[in-house]
Amino acid sequence: MRCLLLRALLAARPGFQCGGRHGAFLCAKRGFSAERPVDRGNGTLETHLSGLANAQARQIVAQIAQKNQHLRTSKPAVLTEALELAKAEHPNCVIVTRCGEYYEVHGTDVALCIEYCGLQPTGVTPHLEIPPDRLPHAIEALRRRGIGMAIYDYVTALESEHEDDERLVLRKSLVFSHEAQPTDGHVTHDRQSTDSNFTGSALGVAHNRSGYSVSVIDPVKRTVEVRDRLTFASALSLLQTDDCRVVIFQNGNTHVKKLLSQVSTAIHYEPLQGHNSTKAFHDAACRSIKMRLEMRGSFRVINTATSHMERIPLDLETASVLGLGDGGGTGTGNTNGLHLQMLPGNAPVYMKRYMRFMLAQPPPAEVAEDVRYVIGKLAQMQVPLVDARPVSPFKVRSLISQQRVDVTTLRDIEEALKGFTYYAKTLAPGISKRVNAIAIVDLKLNYKLAELLSDAERCLQIIDSAMSFPHEIDHVEPTGMDAIDSLFRRSESCMKSVKQHLLLRDRKQVDEAAFQLLKAIAEEYMTVPQFEDPNGNSVANRGSLTACIRKHLESKADSIPNLVVNDHFVLLNAITDTPDHTILQTTETVVGNKRVRGYTSRRVTDELRNYRNKCAIAEANANQTLRHIVRSLAPHTQSIVICSHFLVVVQTLAGHAGMAVPKGWTVPSSPSTGELLLKKFTPAFLPHDDVIPLSLKLNGTHVLLGPNNSGRSTLIASVLGACICAQSGLYLPCASGSKVPKFTNIVYNSPLRYSGTGDVSPFEYNINAIEHVIAKADNRSLVLIDDLGAHLDALQATAFVAVVVQRLAQTGCTSIIATNVGSDFRGHVSNAHFSSIVTSNGNMLLSEARCLATPLKHAFENSAFLGQIQQEMDRYVNQSSSEIPAVNSHRYGRPNIDTSAVSQKKRACFEDLIREMPSALRDAADILCAAFEELSTSSIRSAVVHIAAGCMPPPILSNVPVTYAIIVPLTPTGKSHETELDTHADACFAEGEFSAAVYVGETGNLDVRLKAHRSKPLSTVDEYMGKTYMNHEPEMTAYLQAKSGLSPEKSSQLLNWQASHVLAAKMNTRSDAKVTERKLIKRLYNHQNKLVLLSQRDGVYREMSAVD
Repeated sequence: MRCLLLRALLAARPGFQCGGRHGAFLCAKRGFSAERPVDRGNGTLETHLSGLANAQARQIVAQIAQKNQHLRTSKPAVLTEALELAKAEHPNCVIVTRCGEYYEVHGTDVALCIEYCGLQPTGVTPHLEIPPDRLPHAIEALRRRGIGMAIYDYVTALESEHEDDERLVLRKSLVFSHEAQPTDGHVTHDRQSTDSNFTGSALGVAHNRSGYSVSVIDPVKRTVEVRDRLTFASALSLLQTDDCRVVIFQNGNTHVKKLLSQVSTAIHYEPLQGHNSTKAFHDAACRSIKMRLEMRGSFRVINTATSHMERIPLDLETASVLGLGDGGGTGTGNTNGLHLQMLPGNAPVYMKRYMRFMLAQPPPAEVAEDVRYVIGKLAQMQVPLVDARPVSPFKVRSLISQQRVDVTTLRDIEEALKGFTYYAKTLAPGISKRVNAIAIVDLKLNYKLAELLSDAERCLQIIDSAMSFPHEIDHVEPTGMDAIDSLFRRSESCMKSVKQHLLLRDRKQVDEAAFQLLKAIAEEYMTVPQFEDPNGNSVANRGSLTACIRKHLESKADSIPNLVVNDHFVLLNAITDTPDHTILQTTETVVGNKRVRGYTSRRVTDELRNYRNKCAIAEANANQTLRHIVRSLAPHTQSIVICSHFLVVVQTLAGHAGMAVPKGWTVPSSPSTGELLLKKFTPAFLPHDDVIPLSLKLNGTHVLLGPNNSGRSTLIASVLGACICAQSGLYLPCASGSKVPKFTNIVYNSPLRYSGTGDVSPFEYNINAIEHVIAKADNRSLVLIDDLGAHLDALQATAFVAVVVQRLAQTGCTSIIATNVGSDFRGHVSNAHFSSIVTSNGNMLLSEARCLATPLKHAFENSAFLGQIQQEMDRYVNQSSSEIPAVNSHRYGRPNIDTSAVSQKKRACFEDLIREMPSALRDAADILCAAFEELSTSSIRSAVVHIAAGCMPPPILSNVPVTYAIIVPLTPTGKSHETELDTHADACFAEGEFSAAVYVGETGNLDVRLKAHRSKPLSTVDEYMGKTYMNHEPEMTAYLQAKSGLSPEKSSQLLNWQASHVLAAKMNTRSDAKVTERKLIKRLYNHQNKLVLLSQRDGVYREMSAVD
């Protein structure tokens, strides 16, 4: 008795393992570790949280309880949902997520780590990072108090958003790995992400018609990287790989919300609204970081720094014209897109998705060489390909996370792992290593092939030790009664997926119960002469009885009983061959939503109940074994995903080579520099025999002239698709000897894609687009511009094309510019070739075009407009200042504020108001007057009133709803200590000292409100923001301060509230005042480079919505 008590006490202790003869036998039989989840008895985490002694731990628990958020104190996101599911799965464990080199803890688990492990949180947020060297100590400290630790991993995978989507995106998902032990290290500790170094940077996310725009803000280096024109997949890939915890996003944008719903690593969010342009938004995001960290100076805009092993995604316009964008688009000659033309028509969906990913995000030069090598070897190798389909990462993640029993998914994983091991061992080492290099670059991980092969073999060993192969399953011989055979197949299906020796006792009990059921049916429902086997022996097992019944039914085919089976009864529809019908009872039941009436026997019913009970016990034991398999596979989840992606790469490249080689396609050479040479290239990749091949040789700037419908757009799109495929290392429909240089940048632009809507004129849109193209062009770039000069009149288009051609020729890039504005500008540009499409000897060529005189030539030569455009383009391209000048929209298009509906008298009144202001406040007053002028509606009952410093409001504004704006002068206290910036910086965000600050508000008693404002003491802008703005999301502020380690910088300007001037307008109702206040703040957001906006949070979280 004392031994039993001692064993029970030991079993209740954490870390107790099965011992003794029976425990060792059980572990050896099932092939699993003897580790079992810690038995924590009745103790829960709530008990520990209620008895905390550390003051900081108690403060964090009280903070979380006040906000009713148990995991973290920011807005809901994917991470919150994943942590909630993890906590539900392991309610008595501390949930630890592995991110890079550190292990992170969130929510109330932070208080337990502070209390028992002596760790400190990151800032005041419920967020804590455990270094790898302190993890064993933390595990042991928690286990001594009966608390376990569940390790969760971020698994990176390429997967589609839904089944019908051909777009692959890079996702990070939180997946259970294992329950931590003090002595075991993490399984994938030495295999980390290539960008796992976590920093305290923040991300700004916006969206406009050109796609997504993401800025990476580094407060330590005071730099910001802006990446524009991104597709959904490339933006999500950037957000997932940077492992950034702070996101500042454009509020109210549905595209941004859809993107952020997929980000699983962010823990702090801040919305910004009212910014129409992406530049203004990123400027406001930098200003938000400055105010939170109390920084001075500005952020230097640096060029996009891409790793040499990082895929550079195509911009949205280039991807769309090839059918690779977010919305599909019009492909080259085929509306299905370029990726479908690079694969056979019967290619599986996963091949099409990966080919689209390869083309939409071309690999770096080293990976392209690997692709070129692999497809060349696959086209010549003698090794047969296996028919192994990769398993979906979603299926793997759902299986591991929920730890549910899914035999089909387990068999899919087994098939994928066997396919990977076959290729890894059968292919030449050079091929398998290069395929692995391609796969890990796609997933942005760092796994070696030998380690992957070891993990795959370990996973196969785990699966093979418990699961039976399909050919090993012992199929039960049919009895000849369809209903009974169907019952046996359904009830014993799960049990048969586990090896027989693991369920010997259960199988024996099920066979015995099935034997008794068959015997009862044979004796009660049929007249079987005798139960003997062919040797004359009496039947004593299930197989012999089954054979006996089948033989009897075959001899009397007309007397086969018509049976109906459900969960409760085996019904006999009609009495035909029953030995004693008096023992049968009439009953009704439901089978498949239908009421069925028949005859049953009490003995048969009892035996059916006994059979189902034995099957349920066997199924439970089989499911337990399968769950142990899933738990054993959990630490290798990332390896399984990579092995599956390895299969995707091999099968896709093999399918591409198998289609291209029989068609005579070739892989063009890829020199570092030189000319672009395509020989007998098939335009638009069309497979038709009657297509005229194209031969072209490009080096420098080529202007493609000709009328509409002459094939210029098809030629440009075809060359674009050919260069993208060559950059990816794929075959092309061209003859041998073709050359496609290694372009570091491929840019496509077409003014025809301008939708004609928005706040910019067609000319301004062309200027902005070409500005972006010229800024990115260099001597290793390929620039393709279609229909340059569209949406412009003849004179503007001619001058504009001349300037663009000249500027691109000066950069030394390889470019094709298609235009139909004529050739008047040929004499005004140099170092450019003018060509047209001609047909010669069955081939299309580019020949030199003649200069055709037009009536516009004389007007062009004597026009001052060319010189004006030349000066504007010089300002854009050869800028020397730190700020890019804005386009003068008053000169070329619509002005920023349309004043056609405002009377001259009202305009004069605003000018009088501005003149009354001090000179230092006039710029801010001009912006406010323009905003009030734009908001002039029926809700504003009077003109804008100017209240000078020291004056009180007039009687017309007393005790009425009013929207007001206070212009506060900024008084310098000494020499400014601005941070020195790099003189070669492209631009600066959130920069400069200002002369005025603006506060916007609404009130029903302006007199009292002004007295309160003017009584405020002198304070710096940072001090004022620290009392107002930084109270919003204090956890984000504390987190950024802790991660960046920056000390506050003293401001050199003071807010002089006593000398402030006020602009006020009377409103109809208080609701109108609140709406006008919010609209006014939204318009001032776009002018924060000229003034300090003190009302950063006012009007944002109003319950009443304001729609402009």
